[in-house]
Amino acid sequence: MTIIDDGVIKFTLNNQEMPLKVDINTINSLENWRKKLYAIELIGEYKSDHIGYGNLSLLIKRFGRNDQPEFLITGTQTGHLPVLTANEYTLVHSYDLEKNIVNSEGPMKPSSESLTHAAIYLANQEISAVFHGHDTHLWNEMINHNYLSTAASIPYGTIDMAVAVQKLTYNKPSGLFVMKGHQDGIVSWGRTADEAGELLLEVNHKFKR
Repeated sequence: MTIIDDGVIKFTLNNQEMPLKVDINTINSLENWRKKLYAIELIGEYKSDHIGYGNLSLLIKRFGRNDQPEFLITGTQTGHLPVLTANEYTLVHSYDLEKNIVNSEGPMKPSSESLTHAAIYLANQEISAVFHGHDTHLWNEMINHNYLSTAASIPYGTIDMAVAVQKLTYNKPSGLFVMKGHQDGIVSWGRTADEAGELLLEVNHKFKR
């Protein structure tokens, strides 16, 4: 068990390193959307700092281990890669929001936003996909147009963020919100990957420069 606090993963992570036990068609359905979001730079890398951004997840089981939603998610610091294989995805199978713990299994560590994704799946049983992208222009426009948002005082990857996103999503099966306390961060969620993805494409088209 390790606690990593280097500005990337902020929760206690227990990852069992092993081959990913998820159907390749399921992986591809998420990867197809990742490619689209990478193409419009909602997923990518801050090149000056060599820090990747953006992550996607897809529900695998509504009631998995510990009766919690299990979900497939992109691995941490993979934003710079134009294409991911099964080696860059991980299965998050259980977690404790109050104790800030994430348990996963797969070839690499899960995204630093895994706790936020978990909170959204717990909040609403209709939600099956969560996408998180970064874009300075969209972030500012969504704030200026009063989109749903988390408070500027709440940083990413924390218990406070998990609680905040649950309040935003518990009665909405799909939508968008902006993370005021996470520079450039925007999130979509939906009943399917297509629904979550289309929401990001639509807001990108609406406010594109």
